[in-house]
Amino acid sequence: MKKKMLKVYVPLVIAIVFCISLTIPSGASAKAAKVLTFSSYLPITHEASKALDAAAKEIAAKSNGKVTLKIFPSSQLYNIMQTFDAVSEGAVDMGFNGLFGENRKNPVFGATGLPYVFPSFDATMKSCRGGLDDFMDKEANKLSVKVVAVAFTDYAQWFTVKKPLLKPEDFKGAQLRTFPGYVIDAAKVLGAAPVKLPTSEIYTSLQRGIVDGHIGTVESALAGKFYEVEKYAVIGPFSIAPIHVIANLKSWNGLTNTEQRLITKTFDDMADKLVAIFKEKTLVSGPAELKKNGVTVHIQTPAEIDAFKKALQPVYDMYLKDAGAMGKKALELTR
Repeated sequence: MKKKMLKVYVPLVIAIVFCISLTIPSGASAKAAKVLTFSSYLPITHEASKALDAAAKEIAAKSNGKVTLKIFPSSQLYNIMQTFDAVSEGAVDMGFNGLFGENRKNPVFGATGLPYVFPSFDATMKSCRGGLDDFMDKEANKLSVKVVAVAFTDYAQWFTVKKPLLKPEDFKGAQLRTFPGYVIDAAKVLGAAPVKLPTSEIYTSLQRGIVDGHIGTVESALAGKFYEVEKYAVIGPFSIAPIHVIANLKSWNGLTNTEQRLITKTFDDMADKLVAIFKEKTLVSGPAELKKNGVTVHIQTPAEIDAFKKALQPVYDMYLKDAGAMGKKALELTR
């Protein structure tokens, strides 16, 4: 009788143990599977959103599935003004962020968003990779944030509904949607009234006359079809501020050195491709497409740029007063 029962129970026990082993992941595989949430404020039609998707696939493939990015585009989780805090607090692992907009947390961050601080795309990238990012990373670490890499950079200039803003005095009284940082102070110095709006509300605010225009990029103007409302564009190196990939410091330190190098290298490659795209789009095909859609495009002359630099000197004075010696060091690294 005992032998009969053993014949029945032993296979049953083996089967149960086997099933349990399938439902409980091994320590190695559980530890290896790392899913990093990534918050992006950009719409899915933006070139950087497409590049981010490609980067995520590359990271997953080259890590053999050990690291994956779960992307939330179009401010589904956080907009550009919320991302830094969300990453710092660990509410999300990674995201796109303009450090220049975090100057209220640390004035030093504002250096990259100062008007006309970078003369070209190449100058921005050279400064970031030549020591500026390392400098900013040390400051960001104090707030539990890792500056992983430059994601991209692009010209930010102004687009308006009723008239072009060609001279500093033309800004007086204009209601302009601006992005965070010392760009807000620049608008005020020129006599404009800066308005804070998430990207998703720019189009309707232009339609309703809540704002007279906005400061932004050609890529965003095309992706958001703002040219349907804004009929004037002034293109110049007003702000070529970098957008970075940032990560929660604890999440970043939870990756192996190999995984960190893979992610950094992937985003460095992504930035090179995006800068080439945006350079061509901002300076060549973008203005042509805007004109095709009925926008009057004006390219700033060297004399006009000098006039704006002179008018905006008070913004640099504000920055150095706020950031002190560390701000002076940051400015040196932008050149």
